[in-house]
Amino acid sequence: MSKRSQKVKLDASLLPSPTGYPEIKPTLCIGLDIAWFGGSKGRPDTQHDCLVSAVCDPLAEAAALHTNPIKLKERDQEAEQIFGEIKRVIEDRGSGLNVVLAIDAPLQGVRAIPDGRKKVLRFCEDRLNVGRQAIDRVMGGSRRWNPTIQPGMPLARRVQMLVAKLEGELQMKCWSPRFADHPKLIIECFPSEAIWAAKRLGGYSTHSTGNTVRAYKRQQGVLLSRRKIEALVADVLLNSFEQLTGMPEHWPMMVKTLISQMLEREDWEKDGCFRGGKLLDDVVDSAICLATALSYANSKTHVWHDSENSNDGHIIGPGLMQELLTGKTRLL
Repeated sequence: MSKRSQKVKLDASLLPSPTGYPEIKPTLCIGLDIAWFGGSKGRPDTQHDCLVSAVCDPLAEAAALHTNPIKLKERDQEAEQIFGEIKRVIEDRGSGLNVVLAIDAPLQGVRAIPDGRKKVLRFCEDRLNVGRQAIDRVMGGSRRWNPTIQPGMPLARRVQMLVAKLEGELQMKCWSPRFADHPKLIIECFPSEAIWAAKRLGGYSTHSTGNTVRAYKRQQGVLLSRRKIEALVADVLLNSFEQLTGMPEHWPMMVKTLISQMLEREDWEKDGCFRGGKLLDDVVDSAICLATALSYANSKTHVWHDSENSNDGHIIGPGLMQELLTGKTRLL
């Protein structure tokens, strides 16, 4: 079915709340794809974290992006190594600036796990599940753009250790309605939700599909050419997040820099090609987290959370979903 416009009619109570810094000022934004458990014991390629950082300053002539892949030592079970890398980035690049660190992992949770079960959805994941389905129904179906929602409980111990160090030693705060404007903020980001939100808010070309955009996730065990890497990264990061970051003039060059820095990694290359799998996933997902952090600094984000259970996690994505109530948008 071809795309057409329709006047969106949605129950506002099912939409995520707007959030973000109320005042736009230069902010160090960091995206982190973290190995929740330090990777698998028998798979060295999974024993990596990745940081991608940039300073959000819409008035600057350029936005320098830095990629920092981190090979974990003994899987960094106490999160000392990743904490040290984050601290170094903040000290090197964030002096005197606000800091927004977006992490691809559940950060908070209190929901009890019922007997006989190993995992359970948090309240924020329930909200995302219900709200996302309502939006998709009104807009003609998900057409496979919808995120796969995974249970956030129990929390990973390594992630908990990192958050405790960030809060204790760097005086950072996890997002909550109370700390939404804190100058050193940690937010939870879900790259699959961010892709879905970007699509709903007008991103991606009419020829893109959820499957093609997420193809970077399906390259485990595949050797990829330079051109294929460029295409996979561009498919997900370009024509999608530019407007949502609040830095549409800078984002394409930042993506170009990201690809260039990826292809400079000698540990990723094999027989003149580049290995797919987690080494690729990490960088792309970290960049999506960075885009969300930039959006937060520009007051252009939404948050899924339960106001009566705000300590049971949150999921922040790029863009203001209230725009679906006031304007026209495209069917998938």
